[in-house]
Amino acid sequence: MSASAFLTAATGALWRERRWSKAQHEARQRARFADILRFAQTQTRLGAERYRGLDPETVRFEDVPPIGKEELMAR
Repeated sequence: MSASAFLTAATGALWRERRWSKAQHEARQRARFADILRFAQTQTRLGAERYRGLDPETVRFEDVPPIGKEELMAR
């Protein structure tokens, strides 16, 4: 993707999102969080171990244990 095409797409996305309601923003954040958690569970060993049993669609952000630098470096 060229820089021009990227900027055009990014500008369009920002413009659309500025017009969203608070509920739309929250739904988008929730969906992105679920996608990231699902990726960690399926694509990384540490995520698979640490996040086993968490449902990406229903878990609250506050209930997901963080992974610190020390833990990552120990692997």
